[in-house]
Amino acid sequence: MFKSLGIIHKAMMGAILVFGAIASYLKQQDALAVTEFDLQMQRLFQVIAIVLAAAGFMAGGVLFKKRLFAIREMPGALREKMGAYTAACILQWALLEGPALFCVVAYYLTGNYAFLGLGGVLVLLLFLHAPSKTKTAFQLGVTEQDLDAL
Repeated sequence: MFKSLGIIHKAMMGAILVFGAIASYLKQQDALAVTEFDLQMQRLFQVIAIVLAAAGFMAGGVLFKKRLFAIREMPGALREKMGAYTAACILQWALLEGPALFCVVAYYLTGNYAFLGLGGVLVLLLFLHAPSKTKTAFQLGVTEQDLDAL
C-alpha cells in the first residue's frame, strides 16, 4: 500500500514535467509575435497564477494537517488509517499540481518564462512532499515495521 503512494506521487510530478516539456516544445515552434492582448493576458495570468499557487500551498497544508490529526485519532486498523492518509496526501499534492498545470498553460499562451519558473517552484514543493516510510510512520504515529507489514 505504501508503494502505491509513491507511484501516485511520481505520476503526478511526471505529468506536470511531461506537460511542461510538451508545452515548451510547442511554444518554441510557435513564431507568433507578442501582441498588446498577450501583454494584458500576461498581467491577468500572473495575478491568477500567484493567487492559485499561494492558495493551493496554504490550503493543502492546512487541510493535510486537519486530516492528519483526524487520522491519528481514528480507531481502527492501520490499513484504514493508511487509506485515509493516502487520500490526504493526494489532496495536498493536487492542490500543488493544479496551479503548476495552470502555470504551464499560461506559459504556452503567453510565452512568459516566469510562469515556468513559478511552475518549477510548485514542482519543487511537490517533490519536497514526497512520501517516505520514515515521514509517514512519524506522521501516523506508527513504526516503520508496521508499515512494512501492510
